[in-house]
Amino acid sequence: MSIYETLRQRSIEDIQSANILMDNEKYDQAIELSHFALEKIMKAALSKQEISYPLVHDIVILANIKNRGEKYLLGHINRHHNMVKYWELIHGKWNVNLRYEFMNLDPGDFDDLFVAYRGLVGWIRTQLVE
Repeated sequence: MSIYETLRQRSIEDIQSANILMDNEKYDQAIELSHFALEKIMKAALSKQEISYPLVHDIVILANIKNRGEKYLLGHINRHHNMVKYWELIHGKWNVNLRYEFMNLDPGDFDDLFVAYRGLVGWIRTQLVE
């Protein structure tokens, strides 16, 4: 199995596990796992195109990696209005160090954030990885 296929599969498994956590009101853990899913699917998309990326956990760095002069992932995201909304919500609520803290969001905010993660992960998977 190639690296992008492995990352793709693990991303799918992370989102499935995050769904279970959301159903059981384990919101912080669900969002953390959703973030890992997003990171993995972003790396899968880059790997599929043979675009090198640093070994980081920062989705902003990954989104801004260029291929042929264009920010590969962010360029694709910016061409789709719904994905821009999802990206802005995720980007506005997350930073790389937040994984060590509780987010202390209202359950409704967790739902919105989870929908954004699930939507962006699914879109990157279907549009850029599969």
